[in-house]
Amino acid sequence: MHNCARGSSRRKDRFAAHRCRARRQSTVLLRLWSWNRFDSSFEGTLLTRLRHTMAPKRKAAAASAASADSKKTRTSTRDGREVDKRSINTIRVLGAEQPSAAKSGHPGAPMGCAPMAHALFGYQMNYCGEKPDWPNRDRFVLSNGHGCALLYTMLHLGGFDVSLDDLKNFRQIGSKTPGHPESFCTPGVEVITGPLGQGISSAVGLAVGAHHMAATYNKKKFDLFDSFVYCIVGDGCLMEGVASEACSLAGRLELGRLICLYDSNDISIDGSTDLSFSEDVAMRFKSYGWHVLEVSDGDGSHIKILEAVEKAQKHKEAPSLVIVRTTIGFGSKLAGTEKVHGAPLATDDLAAVKTAFGFDPEKSFQIPKDVKEFYKEKRESNRRAYQSWLTLFEKYAAAYPEEAKEIKRRFEGTLPEGVLSSLPEWAPDAKAEGTRNSSGKCLNAVAKVLPELIGGSADLTGSNCTKIEGWSDFDFKTMEQKYLRFGVREHAMAAICNGLFNFGGFRPFAATFLNFVTYAWGAVRLSALGRCGILYIATHDSIELGEDGPTHQPIETLALCRATPNMLTMRPGDGPETAGCYKLWLQNRTRPSVMALCRSGVPRLPGTCAEGTEKGGYVIADWPASGSAVPKVVIGSCGSELHIAAAAREVLMKMEPLAVNVRLVSIPCFEVFGEQSQEYIESVFGGKRGGVKRIFIEATSDNGVYKFFDDFIGMSSFGQSAPRGDCWKYFGFTKTKIANKILSSLGLSNQLPVPEDENMKMHGEHHEITTHPVATITALPPAREDEEEEAEPEAPKPPIPVPAVSIGMAPGTRAVAGAAGGPPSGPPSPAPPVAPPAEATASSSAPAEQPPPPPPQPEANGPVVPPSAPVPAPPPADAGDADVEMGVVEDAAPVPPPPPPAE
Repeated sequence: MHNCARGSSRRKDRFAAHRCRARRQSTVLLRLWSWNRFDSSFEGTLLTRLRHTMAPKRKAAAASAASADSKKTRTSTRDGREVDKRSINTIRVLGAEQPSAAKSGHPGAPMGCAPMAHALFGYQMNYCGEKPDWPNRDRFVLSNGHGCALLYTMLHLGGFDVSLDDLKNFRQIGSKTPGHPESFCTPGVEVITGPLGQGISSAVGLAVGAHHMAATYNKKKFDLFDSFVYCIVGDGCLMEGVASEACSLAGRLELGRLICLYDSNDISIDGSTDLSFSEDVAMRFKSYGWHVLEVSDGDGSHIKILEAVEKAQKHKEAPSLVIVRTTIGFGSKLAGTEKVHGAPLATDDLAAVKTAFGFDPEKSFQIPKDVKEFYKEKRESNRRAYQSWLTLFEKYAAAYPEEAKEIKRRFEGTLPEGVLSSLPEWAPDAKAEGTRNSSGKCLNAVAKVLPELIGGSADLTGSNCTKIEGWSDFDFKTMEQKYLRFGVREHAMAAICNGLFNFGGFRPFAATFLNFVTYAWGAVRLSALGRCGILYIATHDSIELGEDGPTHQPIETLALCRATPNMLTMRPGDGPETAGCYKLWLQNRTRPSVMALCRSGVPRLPGTCAEGTEKGGYVIADWPASGSAVPKVVIGSCGSELHIAAAAREVLMKMEPLAVNVRLVSIPCFEVFGEQSQEYIESVFGGKRGGVKRIFIEATSDNGVYKFFDDFIGMSSFGQSAPRGDCWKYFGFTKTKIANKILSSLGLSNQLPVPEDENMKMHGEHHEITTHPVATITALPPAREDEEEEAEPEAPKPPIPVPAVSIGMAPGTRAVAGAAGGPPSGPPSPAPPVAPPAEATASSSAPAEQPPPPPPQPEANGPVVPPSAPVPAPPPADAGDADVEMGVVEDAAPVPPPPPPAE
């Protein structure tokens, strides 16, 4: 009876919530009627939907929503100024035009979030488009990254290096405006977002960075760091588990510099959020310890939003969530429905939107003169703010020279002197220990000389050996400290570290069991895509974990990590190799490192060294200089299996009557090993492939494809934002280019000419910020003049570097191992080419950070074949009906010009 009563109570509460939402929808209608902006044809449709559903879809103004604005009188206050209304409507129209130009994208969120964006970029935020790496800038994160047309619009208006042409080339290869925000591609984008929940979680990391820098370096009369982190987050983001993890921790840490604006439009791709999401978000965040505010009308003026943000800034004891009730696709005839989420507006709808908001429907990408002037004034104000901060920093440097020097070095991304030589060494007779223990010694050594080191464990500090002598916990009362207690929140831990790295001035580490790296994989993958040099300490890395059983024994995880572009997967075999892996991580600032470490004690093997580890692979024990032992074989291994391979070598070398001549090779990092010269690789294996047998031993699964095929044509890099046909051509997946790869695999030198329709037409130079998030503290250049709306024709662009789509040669003959008869994997392919570490030395100073070189240049017949095997990738699947959900218009015809507006 009690349960039935409780269930009945929940149902009553749910119906009460529906009634409340229905009343709110009716209020929206009454408000629209009162503005004389309502379209009669849309009225009937909307009232019908309201009568027949209790779903919380807020219905929007009709296409005539802005036509009455121009009749009102300009006022001197912020509220009701015509320029503000035109700015918001400009943002809406530009946000709708970009998906239409690309024939794919998401117009709904930009049109609904325009007042929030104007409040932040037009008034509240401190930033400088000409100095996007300003250390004390306010950071903005668009967590619902599919609405990136909104962000690109604001970056253009705000003076960042994003032109109108970039907006017109939305979602095209070579542009600065990809389909989801990419921090390494677009100036002003702080973190990669798109996979929902990642943005708000990375924003928590940015806020941790802001608080720590203020607590560490601010002095009396010198508030050098006083920035805020702003984040727009959608319904979908708050459904994701990673957002719950991160927001829970943010409340516990009282991150008052974090202000999130919740775009509450109650719409998901499937329809109303009531289909799957009925919780009280305000109560949820209050239970996390957040300060919660609400703006009931987020469609009209930006003033209520601005007032709420200003209140949030004053509430410094907790992060703030501003719930802004909005209408998705405001102004469209599809407003308030899921149909406006992920597909461009129809031609007539876009024309009606332009007309309603006071724009010429015959023209595209228009910015009214007063809107340009408004944002020009904002840019000039931003320049003055940066110059004032620069003056403050110069005074700070005079008073605190050591701290100022350290700040500059940290944001420039260079290592302090002595950090590499600080790593411990192991005597030849050192006692056996787990490599996790060796890692703990290295981490403690680095912590003494690397102030930017920050991080922690997902509730496994003792097991991961990440306790650092002299460190205390980062907490709301001790934000100058650097050890983060993430709790059992692996996914949030990785996303928070992404935010910390992108703040600038930090080298984060995150620790858990290797098996639980897959819990965090969504964020770990973005570490690789975003060039974030994070150290993932992953202990308990194989079946040697033992009694915990297969639920905790990672078999497939290393293959996943090694298959991921731009990631270093390291598996040292003992103490010296662990130190070498730390050197690799320290010197590779643009690649995350997953360091797989064993729990059980392993012996210090003769022949191991940090210097060889820095090359990714090397010979530990060679064939005897003389003797009749035949045949020859090369055994390779890594991690805790390395000492087993060494023992197996001894057995083979002592066989009677005919011994086997064995060279033992350690490959602790396949990616770095694959970046060495072909001569060096062949010297390690004793010759070219096809000569001496090569056998690799590791207690993991192989990556499958080489069990049945000798060669593989696939991907060795991340993809690109562009129409699918352009992607096939760019990466070489066309019939002629594939045919030429097959000819090369057969050893035939003749190549087929590539037809013109299989070659890529570029939309701009390949744009990549290779040094993100490095910052320099320097004076601004002279102010730029505003670009003209109609740009001069540009000179032809040079071809952009094309990532290799390559044929990888299968490993040599492999021994059968295990009950199932599955052979161990051959060496996986390396990541995309990046400058290898300097020749291994015990250097006492860090080398200068080198940006990675471009990928191989395309040949006339397509991409080049790299010297090593590729990363296996599944064949492309037919997207089918999912295209509409993902913002793609199938074979869309060119958009005809809209009809002239009615009199």
